[in-house]
Amino acid sequence: MLTYKNIQILIEQFAENQPQIRNFHRGNPYDVDEIQQVDGAYMVWQIQSVIPNGNTAASWQMTLFFMSQVTEINDPSNSENVQNEAQLQANDFISFVDKYNYSQFTTDKDFVVQFDRTSWNIQLFEERFNSLYAGAMLTLGIIGGFDYNRCAIPVIPSTLLTEAGDTIISETGDTLITQ
Repeated sequence: MLTYKNIQILIEQFAENQPQIRNFHRGNPYDVDEIQQVDGAYMVWQIQSVIPNGNTAASWQMTLFFMSQVTEINDPSNSENVQNEAQLQANDFISFVDKYNYSQFTTDKDFVVQFDRTSWNIQLFEERFNSLYAGAMLTLGIIGGFDYNRCAIPVIPSTLLTEAGDTIISETGDTLITQ
């Protein structure tokens, strides 16, 4: 089953394999001014919602911001270069999720992801927080298996039981519950 922690590990794994991403964290894109590192790109992510997708899956809707500080404010090409690099990083993340190797999570046999190809989009932006930033905002969905009967609660099937007074007896004649 896909969990919040699995998604966090997936995002961290991507960010660590991208040398241009210097800092990544969960939160709000306005938080980048607290870090104040001019070199490298930021990746900020947030989970928007978890939506049921039929009876056996759930879709995790998320937003990722790939952004860098624009160092030459009066040069529009600098902002365009930053947006171009951010769009390439967003495309890399889409490819990473789409071709993700499920066997990398050997400790959780139920961790399987599927990229929701119908719900993603990339929007380029230029925004002034305390400093001028530019980048790309990626919204996408990841589908993970979700089975309502995942937890095996020890329950004796009622088809195997018959009642005799206040005692419940199995088909083999063993006393299961005496009240």
